[in-house]
Amino acid sequence: MKLSRKLENMFSAISFAEEGEFETARQMVAENADEPRRKPAVDEVKLGTPRINQGQLAPKA
Repeated sequence: MKLSRKLENMFSAISFAEEGEFETARQMVAENADEPRRKPAVDEVKLGTPRINQGQLAPKA
């Protein structure tokens, strides 16, 4: 489902919730949650120790 359609459904659910139709809003949100998600572009971020050249460090006072 395209992002614009998901946002439209979400805003519709918000409108129903504002009017007290909580169950209808929950059903609308659940419909969006049932759709398969795409695999993220980045699986994992690996952090390493930063490398700093000694010449870049400020002298100690």
